[in-house]
Amino acid sequence: MTQLHLLGSPSSFPPLPTRWDGDVVSWDNWQEHIRTSADFHGDQPTCEGCGTDQRPHWATGSRHPSQGEVIETTTRHPYKAPWGTTYQTPHTRYTPATATIQFHATRCGWCGHTEVFDNDSQELWTLDDTDYNTTGSQRPTTTKHPAALAAEEDT
Repeated sequence: MTQLHLLGSPSSFPPLPTRWDGDVVSWDNWQEHIRTSADFHGDQPTCEGCGTDQRPHWATGSRHPSQGEVIETTTRHPYKAPWGTTYQTPHTRYTPATATIQFHATRCGWCGHTEVFDNDSQELWTLDDTDYNTTGSQRPTTTKHPAALAAEEDT
C-alpha cells in the first residue's frame, strides 16, 4: 500500500543526508518551527525556494565520531607546595568522543527547500540533488573551510 503524504509535510521530500563530509549523521524527527516574536511583528522570513511565508519545519543532526576519535579536556587542580604556596596544575584527560548536535536543518513543507546550518563552521548550506546520494553531503572542492581561510589571513 502506498503511503500518501500531504503537501506541506517535510517527510514528503527526501530524507536528510546520513553522511556529512564523510561523517555519519543521525537526524531527529521533523518538528514545526517554534513561534517567535517575529511572527507577531510581521517580520517572518519567506522561503527562498517558493516565497511562502509559512513557518518551515526544523530538525537537529548529531555528528557521530570516527573510530578512535577522542576529546582532550584540560582541568586545573590545586596543589599546595611544602612552603605554603598554592598552584593550579593542569591535568589533561582524553575521553572517547560521543555524538554531538552539530547541525540544524530547516525545510519548507511546500517546495522542499532545505538549508542546514553547521555549528562548527558557522556556515549555512542549501541542499541540492547532489547531497542526497550514498556519500551524503560533501563540501564543494572550490569552497574552503572557514578555519583554513582564517589560517591564510594570519600568514
